[in-house]
Amino acid sequence: MTPLRVSIFAAIAAAILLVTVFELMRSRRLQERYALLWLLTGLVVFVLAVNGALETWFTYNGTIDLLAKAQSEKADAVARRIQQFIEEIERQISFATRASATTVEQRRSDYQLLLLEVPAIERLIQLGLERHSDKKKNQYSR
Repeated sequence: MTPLRVSIFAAIAAAILLVTVFELMRSRRLQERYALLWLLTGLVVFVLAVNGALETWFTYNGTIDLLAKAQSEKADAVARRIQQFIEEIERQISFATRASATTVEQRRSDYQLLLLEVPAIERLIQLGLERHSDKKKNQYSR
């Protein structure tokens, strides 16, 4: 595949060649049999150059589309993995905060077990009813 700059340069050079040949023909400084040869040569070079430029353009657009699709697929896969991770953490936390743990000691032991079994959870903070209600009062008093 021809680089785009080379194709553009070749198309410009071919256009200049065609204009020069037409001008030489008009001024009768170039014989018709040679003029036809030069016109065909210029036309072929021009068509090949434009073809190369168009091929480069379409290849570039196709590559950009493929890259965007690949990045989108990777982003979707990562989003699914994150969602699965969060769902697993939620499941494990819901186990530790089950309704059957009625005493504070049972809850603390469940939380300790959760910290040991789930490395993604580094610490837990339990808010008591007094502190939680104080925070609500402070929020609403502003």
